[in-house]
Amino acid sequence: MQNIITQVLRVAFYAGEEILRFYGDKDFILKSDNSPLTSADLASHTYLCQELLRIVDIPICSEENELEYLKRKDLARYFLIDPLDGTKDFLAHNDEFCINIALMEKQNNQTLPILGVIYAPALHQIYFGAQGFGAYVITNLKKDFFDIDSLDTTSLLANAKKLPLDLISPDKHTALISNFHHSSHTQDFLQHYSLVPKALGASLKFCLVASGEAYIYPRFIGSKEWDSAAGDIIIQESGGIVLDVETKKPLCYNKPHIKNNHFIAFSQQALKGAIYKEFCNGRI
Repeated sequence: MQNIITQVLRVAFYAGEEILRFYGDKDFILKSDNSPLTSADLASHTYLCQELLRIVDIPICSEENELEYLKRKDLARYFLIDPLDGTKDFLAHNDEFCINIALMEKQNNQTLPILGVIYAPALHQIYFGAQGFGAYVITNLKKDFFDIDSLDTTSLLANAKKLPLDLISPDKHTALISNFHHSSHTQDFLQHYSLVPKALGASLKFCLVASGEAYIYPRFIGSKEWDSAAGDIIIQESGGIVLDVETKKPLCYNKPHIKNNHFIAFSQQALKGAIYKEFCNGRI
C-alpha cells in the first residue's frame, strides 16, 4: 500500500499540471445535469485514467465516465475519481478546486475507500490518507517534488504534517459550507448550533475538517460518491468520521445510483461535542 500511495500522489500532482494549463480559460459546456464541463476536466480525466492503470490494472469509475453498476458491483477493487472537483470554483478562478482519487476495496461485503488523495493544484496542497496509515498534508508543494524517481514513503512523510494538525486552539465553531450550493436546511442547522459558516470550494471542506481547522461539515444537498470517498478516508484516518444523516452510519459506497444521502463530516474535536451526541441520539 505504501508504494501505491506514493505513486498515486505523483499521478495526482501531474494531473494537476494538466488542469493548470487551462486555468483562466472560461469556456465550458453544460452536461445533462446542468453542471459545467471544461477542457481541464477532460484533460485531467484522460491523464488520470492512463496513469492510474499503470499503477494498478483495475477498473476506474470517473465522474466523466461512470462505470455502470453491473460492471462494478462485484469488483474487489477499483479507483473512484473526480478529475476536477469544483469546476465552478475553477471557472471562478478562486483556486479552490481539487482532484479526488480514492481506491475502493470490498471488505466484508462492503465497498470502502481505503486510500484517498485530494490535491488542490492552485493552492499547492495535497492531502492523503490510507487505511491504517494515517492522514497527512503537504503544503507549499514544489514543482520538482515528484520528479525524484526514488521518492518513497519515508521521504514523503518527512515533508508532510500529520492530521489533525497540532493547533494551539482547535476550532469549535466553524462549519464549512459550499461556495455555490446552499440550502435552508443547512442555514437552520448553523443557526440552531450557533456555528460560524465558512464557504470553501470542493473537497477542501473535508480537508479542513481532517486538519482540525474546521469543526464540522454538514452536507444537506446532493453529492456523488466520487465527491466524498477520498475525503471520507482522510477524515477517518485523522480521527474524525463522516456519517449518513438518515442511517446514522458511515456512508455507503458502490450503490446502483452512486448518489450520497445527506451527511455530516465530524472532526476529531467534534466527536467530543454536543452536536455529535445529539446526532447519535437521533435528534438531527
